[in-house]
Amino acid sequence: MRTLRLTASILLVSLTLFPLSRANASCVQMSLKEQVATADVVGTGKITKINQPITGGSTITIELDTIYKGTPSNPVTIASDSGRTSRTSVDVNFQEGASYLFLLATQDNKNYTTNMCLGTRELTTEPITADEKMTLGAGTPAPAVTATPSGWDATMTAGFIALLAVALGVGAIKMTRKGRKAPRV
Repeated sequence: MRTLRLTASILLVSLTLFPLSRANASCVQMSLKEQVATADVVGTGKITKINQPITGGSTITIELDTIYKGTPSNPVTIASDSGRTSRTSVDVNFQEGASYLFLLATQDNKNYTTNMCLGTRELTTEPITADEKMTLGAGTPAPAVTATPSGWDATMTAGFIALLAVALGVGAIKMTRKGRKAPRV
């Protein structure tokens, strides 16, 4: 009896001093209908790129093929891990090239976030059932993917324009100076 009390006391003190970490997070179970109601965007698509910097927090690029709710651009960027270096039990373990049912919440003006509590799941292991299709509805085809040339972005465009402006300015100055010189006698 004394051993049982001692063990219970140690367990109680341990839980008080060292509470369970967020890695053991869990969520309230909701029906798909409730998950869809709380999501800003619902759709299916594939992971095309996963960017995982060493500092933590990753961004996932997805190309949607069907949209059931919302009007996102295509591709969509998901901010994952919220800048954390550790993961929780409700984070989705995204795999590049895999297909998912995405239920996304708006994080800022251009990024979304998701986790298993919101309802996001891989479709290869758990396809959409007939009942879920009834809940989701027919959906609409996602807009065409708006792509930029590989490695070319707005910063590179601005840099190119600035370099071109400097080159034109130098050329104009040289031509102006050349026209002012008096002819040699």
